[in-house]
Amino acid sequence: MGALLNRVKLSQLVHGTDLVDFYRNNTLFMYDKYSKSEEDCKAISKSDIRDGGFYFIQYMDDSNWMKWSPIFCCDYRKFSNMIVILGVNFNFIPLEIRSSVFDKFITEKDF
Repeated sequence: MGALLNRVKLSQLVHGTDLVDFYRNNTLFMYDKYSKSEEDCKAISKSDIRDGGFYFIQYMDDSNWMKWSPIFCCDYRKFSNMIVILGVNFNFIPLEIRSSVFDKFITEKDF
C-alpha cells in the first residue's frame, strides 16, 4: 500500500465513515474548494481545459452521482460553437480502486 492509500485509510478511520460516505464527503469538500476558486483549486472556463488535466465537472443532471464528476481529460476538441471533452469520469471507477490509480505517483513528500 502506498502513501495515498495509507492517507485515505487513515482519514476514513479518523472521520469514522464508510467508503461511500468518505468519497461523498470528499466530493462535497472539493466542490466547495472549486466554487471559491482558491490557489490550489481554480475555477476555469471551458476554453481553458487542456489534455492531461484533472477537472471537476458540474453536469446539468439531477442525479447526485452524475451532477458532480471528477474527470481526467484525455482529449479536447472544439467544433463550431461546441466543445467535446473526452475523458475518464472517475464516478465510473469503483470506489475501492480509485485511489489505487494514483497511488504509484504519490509519495510521502507530496503531503
